[in-house]
Amino acid sequence: MKKVRLSILFGILSALGIYFIAESTLSNLLPENTDLTLPTVLLTGQTFLMVTILSILGLNMLPKTGLRLYQASSNGTVWIKAALAGVGVGFFIQALDALYFADRLEALNGYQPESSLSAMLGGVLYGGVGEEVLIRLFLMTLIVWMVTKLKRGAAPSNMVYIVAILISSLVFAIGHLPANLNFFGELSTMVVFRALLLNGVGGILFGWLYWKHGLVLAIFAHMIAHISMHLIFIPILF
Repeated sequence: MKKVRLSILFGILSALGIYFIAESTLSNLLPENTDLTLPTVLLTGQTFLMVTILSILGLNMLPKTGLRLYQASSNGTVWIKAALAGVGVGFFIQALDALYFADRLEALNGYQPESSLSAMLGGVLYGGVGEEVLIRLFLMTLIVWMVTKLKRGAAPSNMVYIVAILISSLVFAIGHLPANLNFFGELSTMVVFRALLLNGVGGILFGWLYWKHGLVLAIFAHMIAHISMHLIFIPILF
């Protein structure tokens, strides 16, 4: 029951994140004066069910993978490093957009990213919790678990974790392509490169934190990345 309760909590937080994302973006995607109630309800409900179910599956696979929710020996230094990693990801994403991709993608030339409380809460809750549950707790764990099953319970090697991090990070980055298509209107080589680079680097770092220090530290770093983008780097760089 503890796993179910934790999974429901993950589902609720992720659904709240989607609610805030919908509040800040749906009005720009749908025709003017569209009633957003039904689309928002459907998105939040779907997110809750998906995150809750996949969280339960991931938590049940954990004991056989060597991965964990939290490493009890983690000290304050580890939390500081995770926070700095999150800030680094936030800077990396916004700095590359402002200083590199803006000169190569017309849609970013003069573009002002939205920095609002709703957008930040959406990123913190859905990005920090939902994406970490879906990509790290479920997908990355699944890859390691499958290899462990194939090796008849033998402990995974470091290479298994590294491959799982890379595959899950690639899936995470590819999962952002539909949003890029909607924003840019095409999936040119530069648009795809941007999506894979900006999302892939963060995915690799969060995956490494999950492997070495547990899911909680990966969630924390991912949250800090979104907070730093909205409170520091968007105001400075844009």
